[in-house]
Amino acid sequence: MMAFAFVLSFSIIGGAKPYGYPLLPALFLLFLLGVWFVVSEFFLKRGKVLPIRVQFWIDEFLYISLQAAIIYVTGGHESFVFLPLLVLAAVSASFYYPKSMAVTNLIIVLAVMVGFHADSLSADFWKEWPLLLVEIAILSYVALTTNEVISANKDKDRHYSAQLETAVRKATQDLEVSSRQNALLLNSVNEGIFGLDLEGRHTFVNPAAAKLLGYEIEELRGKPSHRTWHHSRPDGSSFPPEECPIYQAYKKGITQKGEEYFWRKDGTGFYAEFISTPILADGKIVGATVFFGDISERKAAEARKREADELRNRFIQIVSHQLRTPLTAIRWNFEALLNNETEKLTAAQREIVRVSYEASTEVINRIRDMLTAMDVEERRVALTLEKAPLEGLLKSVMDERRKRCVLEKKEGACEYQPLQAILPPVAVDPHKIREVFEKLLDNAYSYTPEDGHVTARLFRADGYARFEITDTGIGIPASEQQFIFKRFYRASNAFSAKPDASGLGLYIAKHYVELHGGRIGFESQEGEGTTFWFELPLAGTKA
Repeated sequence: MMAFAFVLSFSIIGGAKPYGYPLLPALFLLFLLGVWFVVSEFFLKRGKVLPIRVQFWIDEFLYISLQAAIIYVTGGHESFVFLPLLVLAAVSASFYYPKSMAVTNLIIVLAVMVGFHADSLSADFWKEWPLLLVEIAILSYVALTTNEVISANKDKDRHYSAQLETAVRKATQDLEVSSRQNALLLNSVNEGIFGLDLEGRHTFVNPAAAKLLGYEIEELRGKPSHRTWHHSRPDGSSFPPEECPIYQAYKKGITQKGEEYFWRKDGTGFYAEFISTPILADGKIVGATVFFGDISERKAAEARKREADELRNRFIQIVSHQLRTPLTAIRWNFEALLNNETEKLTAAQREIVRVSYEASTEVINRIRDMLTAMDVEERRVALTLEKAPLEGLLKSVMDERRKRCVLEKKEGACEYQPLQAILPPVAVDPHKIREVFEKLLDNAYSYTPEDGHVTARLFRADGYARFEITDTGIGIPASEQQFIFKRFYRASNAFSAKPDASGLGLYIAKHYVELHGGRIGFESQEGEGTTFWFELPLAGTKA
């Protein structure tokens, strides 16, 4: 429309000689063209477009009519506007149809122009028609060339549009496939999964979550989660939303894990293990994703196990206390016999008494270890600290062990390297550290053959008092060394050397050392021997 208004004004200003006809027809057609332009834009913005053929013929009718009116009013054949009109007329059709349409349009314009001015054409005009034909040929070539350029660009546009459409279609298909896969994944898992917005409302819920909570999915979507199934504690007391750990994921931006009590729609409840993870969009927290599962069966199994452990421990306590008293009395009697406090014994009798004495002592020690292990497990062990010389505690243990070494003819299993430097007294529980010495010595002695050696030493090392005991015994298999401090655990090669041990000695020793703030460990090579060690801090512990 603007192009034709420009042509009209340019034609008049450029020297056209009107024949006196009014400009009203041209202005009216110009008005119609403007109205058509506005109406087209109105429908186009609303996604409503006429069929392209209908739109083309309406456009062409208005364009050609307007061109004819301009030529008629301005005497276009006598004005230099003639050339722009022809170019414009030829090119106008190329936006819709191929070059054949442009040529047709050009011929129509020329015919209209000649028809309107046939009665006024001078003889000079007919004399100059060859030149006019040359001009027309040049303009036609320009128009057709322009049409080819436009057509080529349109072909490129169509090609790019086709590529874009293919890419969009593929992306849409991929998105649909991904959405279906995600939906299948969410729907197939047994764990509950739901999303929360920043207000704690459900944004999505998978079938497993709805089933575990006893709801339909639509009943949960958009509802506040805490008020729906997390409103109370297991005892029925109110659970404030601000204390809810699940909400902390999107409030603090930190993944939360734990166990909580969830309430079903029917008023029953269950323990659930959950993971609540914040959802980020463009670096901002927009909600949380919650995964949870029903752990009621596990909780019930744990409760049954605790009950069984309590019954077992109670039984052990009762039996141990009942047995320890008479066994202690028996041991005293054996000890009195060995010390010749009664009538004199023969060598054979003394040997029988000695074996019986050691057996009763072993039973008493095992009962004590079992009771101690129960105290360790139930965290009932307490320390009574006092300043004590570690060398004195070790010496008393070694002196008792030497007696046994002499009796069993294993003197090489009781070697002790004296201190190279005096150690200061250490704040310890003397009875428990003495027991650690005993258990490590007994462990080395028991698994070392008669011709083997056991060497103990105590020394200072980087602010610690360090005790080491090295034997040339059976050693510990490499694959089993990680379990050696477990309760009741014994290495597979230990049964042949000592078939009736309890497997509690190292477990208790480790607990006692760590209770003092120390550390314990070992190095071992199967078939060559083992070195057990522990360290206690020389400073920082007060009696």
